[in-house]
Amino acid sequence: MKIENLKVNGFGKLENKEINFSNGINVIQGNNEAGKSTLLKFITSMFYGTARNKKGRDISDFEKYKPWGKEEYSGKITYTLDNNEEYEVYREFKKKSPIIYDEQKNDITKNYQIDKNKDSMFFIEQTGITEENFFASCVAEQEGVRLSANMKNSIIQKLSNIVSSGSENISYKKTLDKLNKRQLEEIGSSRSTGRPLNVVEEEIERKEAEKKEIEIYKDKKYQVENEKEDIKTNLQENKATLDLLRQQKINLEKTQLEKEKIKIFEQALEKDEESQEKIKKKIEEEREAFENCSEEIKFDKLHYDSKKWNLLSLFSGCGGLDLGFELAGLQAVMGKTVMEEAFRDKKVFDKNINNNVFNTIYVNDIFDEARETYAQNAGKYIYMDKSDIRKIKEFPKADIVLGGFPCPGFSEAGPRLVDDKRNFLYLHFIRCLMQSKPKIFVAENVKGMMTLGKGEVFKQIVQDFAAAGYKIYHKLLNSAEYGVPQIRERVILVGVRNDIDFEYVYPKPTHGYGVNGLEEVVTLHDAIGDLEENPGEYFVGSYSTIFMSRNRKKLWSQPSFTIQASGRQAPIHPGGEPMVKVGKDKYIFSDGEENNRRLSVKEIARIQTFPDWYEFSRGTSNRNANSKLDLVYKQIGNAVPVRLALAVAEPIAEFAKEQLEKEEKAYVVVRNVGENKRMMA
Repeated sequence: MKIENLKVNGFGKLENKEINFSNGINVIQGNNEAGKSTLLKFITSMFYGTARNKKGRDISDFEKYKPWGKEEYSGKITYTLDNNEEYEVYREFKKKSPIIYDEQKNDITKNYQIDKNKDSMFFIEQTGITEENFFASCVAEQEGVRLSANMKNSIIQKLSNIVSSGSENISYKKTLDKLNKRQLEEIGSSRSTGRPLNVVEEEIERKEAEKKEIEIYKDKKYQVENEKEDIKTNLQENKATLDLLRQQKINLEKTQLEKEKIKIFEQALEKDEESQEKIKKKIEEEREAFENCSEEIKFDKLHYDSKKWNLLSLFSGCGGLDLGFELAGLQAVMGKTVMEEAFRDKKVFDKNINNNVFNTIYVNDIFDEARETYAQNAGKYIYMDKSDIRKIKEFPKADIVLGGFPCPGFSEAGPRLVDDKRNFLYLHFIRCLMQSKPKIFVAENVKGMMTLGKGEVFKQIVQDFAAAGYKIYHKLLNSAEYGVPQIRERVILVGVRNDIDFEYVYPKPTHGYGVNGLEEVVTLHDAIGDLEENPGEYFVGSYSTIFMSRNRKKLWSQPSFTIQASGRQAPIHPGGEPMVKVGKDKYIFSDGEENNRRLSVKEIARIQTFPDWYEFSRGTSNRNANSKLDLVYKQIGNAVPVRLALAVAEPIAEFAKEQLEKEEKAYVVVRNVGENKRMMA
């Protein structure tokens, strides 16, 4: 492995220190007490944590290396393993477990075993290197000057006499007096530099300095303990007041809830200037966080079509949501039979796709490989933009806007922090709506968005979208109920501009489990049974204890688990024997790991209902084959299932068709009236 970069925010005497390491041997040098040993201790602490103090023991490393000049006791380190996989570790030392990111900056901490009594064992899981072996394999510490061979035994004997005497009165100076001139030349004197004696003196001085540091730490600890006691006393004194305030708050909230009996979106339907100003202010605050809001779209490169609804796509990924709308738009004009033929055959798709009520003019996503996938499958010219949405000055006009804004902060598998910055990217979606002014927008997100912050986050999001001038519809849909062979629940938000006379109605389920009038849910056997002998490439590698903590394998007769944006976390192929539970949070492969594999790229694309002809880019980086393959898993896992998008889009496509026909009729009437006037004249 190789350490690429480290940043020390606060650790012992080190503060705001950043070091980039080059290939080969890196030498760290400095004067005594410059912090070389502290820097090495920081590196091991990032990987293995710091030992906490235990009753009856000397001061711990955790206490010893608390920052001298600031409270921020943290740092980060970036390193690359032998397989070229890059990781970044961020650690707040006051917390036992670090946060681990992969090369795509995904939080993968939960992929590793966490010992609540000690620390995360992630580095040992990754490398097999224990803390004891780390320095032997990665670090060469400074050593004292070696003695010549003919003097070695003599010096060892004399120093042994000093140690064995146990007398404090016997010093190294008395020993020097007993050594002959030749020995003195070999060993050195108190005035010499770089000689063995001088090295010993420096080591003694260093130990004395460390002893003083420990005393300082002890004094500081005593001071902190006193401050803690003062704070505890103040809290106890104010407890009664705090309890009273909490009760008053609860009573007020109950009263308010009793008064508010209408739905959130109904409140937002009112053209309330105050709400408009609030959302504008909120968006402006988000924009100001990015000083260079300078990315400009080349509007002259956009291909508008006046006879269609022009479509703008944000956070488009590899195009699952957009493809569903394209197919729905084709179906509205050419019928379902032609649409299904286009789904199966790329030639039919390319031939008929322009017979569509939608015309995609602009696509935005910062994920390079996903954007490349979209471009090579689009079938027509589209403005492909990789700009950060937060830095775009102005968005183009459009009739419809689509987007599944990023969801890590909402995911039930993530940290789910109400104040997660990623949770506010929707504000830039709203800024786009206010500039683009589409008739309709559609936004998709994970189920967890509805429960984050006890539902208050979702409530606020709905209010903010409504304040932008839209009637808001929202519903949790299960993809399996719309012909997708997967249990995947997603929130679908639909907004209709207040001046548009259209009431969106969510599509009724087409599939179910033994329900009269509905088709049976699509199973794994239905979806990928024909690929068993020719599955294509799939992700390989070991399975973490977290992965093996629950069942990851569905039967052929069932729909799949949710497809995730990770090759390592992909579900297991349904072939062979089911997984067996052998303990709490522990499953095994009953027929052996060698007889089981992850679902392939081709299989998960089928499960996400992408057409077989849809091609996925792996980029042009120098990653290994497994890492490149993981980029495809990420694209597919992040996408909206095409069949679900198609079902959501169908009512909108039909409405768009009706509006376009009305506009065409109105144009014909106006044109005929104008011609009659010219004839009369």
